[in-house]
Amino acid sequence: MATSSMQQLAASLGGFHDPQSPFRLLPIADIDPDPDQPRQTFAQDLAAALADPQFQELVSNIRATRTVAVPIHVQPSGERWTLIAGERRLRAAREAGLSEIPAIISPDLSPVDRQVLALTENLFRVDLTFLEKADAFQRIAAEAGLSQREVAQKFGLTDAVMSKYFAVKKLPADILAAAKAGLVPDLETALALRSVPKEEREPLLARAAAAQLPVSRQTAERLRQRATQARTHPAAIPPPAPTPGPSPVLTLILPRRHLEALLLHHEEAAGELDDASLVQAVTDLLARLAPERQA
Repeated sequence: MATSSMQQLAASLGGFHDPQSPFRLLPIADIDPDPDQPRQTFAQDLAAALADPQFQELVSNIRATRTVAVPIHVQPSGERWTLIAGERRLRAAREAGLSEIPAIISPDLSPVDRQVLALTENLFRVDLTFLEKADAFQRIAAEAGLSQREVAQKFGLTDAVMSKYFAVKKLPADILAAAKAGLVPDLETALALRSVPKEEREPLLARAAAAQLPVSRQTAERLRQRATQARTHPAAIPPPAPTPGPSPVLTLILPRRHLEALLLHHEEAAGELDDASLVQAVTDLLARLAPERQA
């Protein structure tokens, strides 16, 4: 049964029960997920979504108002409905205990148009990774026979930005694996690491994995610039100094993961671990680990 707030929302949109209206109140149990949902991580890992503070805030708001403020988009599928856009709102409404949800019915969308609509809604969300965006852009281009420029125009992006997303599929396997593990946080960092020689990049990614901390864009860009200078002016660039190991004292008082984080900090600072910089590095490390220690 729709609540009064839901009925007010329906009325404001022209009536969800009007057969001629594209707006409907649909039973949540009759709505199936879209197999082409671009936010793959969210769709596959409900447990992680339920632990997301932003998602929980959305659930709380829906539970308090008994309303989903923005309708989802669906398409008819026999006697049921296929979700086009709004999976986050649908999951939140279900978690909040609603039995119905406002929806906009779009019966005539092509498969490509469905993907464009779903991706457009999620494109600028912080929880949609650059890998998921790149995969969705390239899938739309392949299925619709669109050029890189045409895909950019559909989403209001520049050719330069879209070319970066299309370059993702050509990234080395170690960068893609690190990105999937959350160690390469954004597209610019990934593209910078692409230009770093493998013999320098692999130890850096290994330290990031051991420390469970992402590689910063600053570190990736600095290594990229060094690699570029080494190619253009090899005589002017000294070989990189080996990353020093932690002192014996630190090995006694810090877990291995924290030692790896300290070495990663050294890589980012591009400095020597003398006494003063060691103290600063440990201080910075403790600050970075503070949220974890408070959890």
